[in-house]
Amino acid sequence: MQNIRFDHNILYHIHVDPDILEEKLIKLLLQPIVENAVYHGLEPKNGRGTITIEGSRQNDCLLFKIIDTGKGFNTSEIDIYSKGYALKNINERLKLHYGDEFGLNINSKIDEGTTVILKVGLKH
Repeated sequence: MQNIRFDHNILYHIHVDPDILEEKLIKLLLQPIVENAVYHGLEPKNGRGTITIEGSRQNDCLLFKIIDTGKGFNTSEIDIYSKGYALKNINERLKLHYGDEFGLNINSKIDEGTTVILKVGLKH
């Protein structure tokens, strides 16, 4: 829906290992991060850019990367884990559900974009 709003200027790439497609996840892990990428990263660039979602299994966990080519930000100036609800909530939910070694990590560079990495446990 966001892409319609920005006249199809957002390119989406999804690369998810087929072996993990049947894995169960906590609800609403990826959607708020993609939404943040659009609103905070691409919207200031007139909705132009790319969002890539990657998913794979690594040892006994799942790794998801949400990468945008948005405006980026200085991670040393903003404590994203205490500001706003979405990222803090996702990080806390992952730790509560899977353990302290799981959660999210954010890397960003001004004028280059942001990468959010989610480390999700596997529960069977």
